[in-house]
Amino acid sequence: MANVLLIYQHVGKSIRETAVHPIPLHPSKNPSICPVENLKFYHTLCKAMQLDLASGFLFHTTANHTSISSSPFLASAAQAMFVTYLKFLGLYEMVHGFRGNIFPIYFWTYETVHGFRGGTAILLSLLGASKNIITKHIRWSSTRMVGHYTQADKVLTVRNTVDRLNESILPVA
Repeated sequence: MANVLLIYQHVGKSIRETAVHPIPLHPSKNPSICPVENLKFYHTLCKAMQLDLASGFLFHTTANHTSISSSPFLASAAQAMFVTYLKFLGLYEMVHGFRGNIFPIYFWTYETVHGFRGGTAILLSLLGASKNIITKHIRWSSTRMVGHYTQADKVLTVRNTVDRLNESILPVA
């Protein structure tokens, strides 16, 4: 198991950016979820496939399931794979609702890859992190984004959020 910090140099948040963002990856005591060990394993697999990770993208997609693509790994591709995993786990389902009494409405309920950014901001906010820290961690351009995505003023009103969570999972006596 790795006991060394790995620094990953991420270039840009989007195609329009070229700024380098160092991302520290801390090792975990549990090797099955350790990001350092998992990246080392990924690197080993890429070497076995003769895929050069020294330049270009860290993660690659396939072209027609037959070759490795040199195209960037798009958010839409990540979302499609995420939905595949959710379906496999039985966490992606179609919900039937009604609009009035005339037209049935069907909609899909699931998490999105984009939702992880908002969820991380909410969690950090509930843990007491400042707006500046959250903005830097998520790599938003302004602290206004924190308020937009967390809506902490709505989440933290009426009663303590922890009390609500406890009530939702603990049996009522």
